[in-house]
Amino acid sequence: MGHAETTLQDAPHARTISMDEYWMPFTPNRDFKHEPKMVVRAEGMYLWNERGDRLIDA
Repeated sequence: MGHAETTLQDAPHARTISMDEYWMPFTPNRDFKHEPKMVVRAEGMYLWNERGDRLIDA
């Protein structure tokens, strides 16, 4: 069974995400906003970030 491949580039009107729009009460906001780590896809034990890098959910 195949899986649909979706990326941020597939969005019809992709826009830059501003971290100022989000309140993250359980995250060190200053550190996160300086270098955000956003997950855009997950499959099994793997996660993908907005740059397309595959990461292992350990």
